[in-house]
Amino acid sequence: MQVERYVSRTSHTIAAQVVYFRLHRKMTQAQLAEACGVSQPDIARLERQPDHKWTMPTLLMIAGALDMAVSANVIQKGLRGASDDVLPADAPG
Repeated sequence: MQVERYVSRTSHTIAAQVVYFRLHRKMTQAQLAEACGVSQPDIARLERQPDHKWTMPTLLMIAGALDMAVSANVIQKGLRGASDDVLPADAPG
């Protein structure tokens, strides 16, 4: 499937996740843009910039349009994507 091939060739950035879920839902950039109340070029720009500095309102808007939720982890700087450095659920707090 086209979606899986795209994701396997990209890093797991937010931009790649947006593309994955948009394609999985068989949405065009124009359809996602309309659902978000932005232009198609805005969606294209966000999707092609893996290091884009996403704001929470933008994430929530796009996630809502894709019927998704936003999740965040706090990790040590320099260890982007290193799941071993996320506190376990039973960590003292």
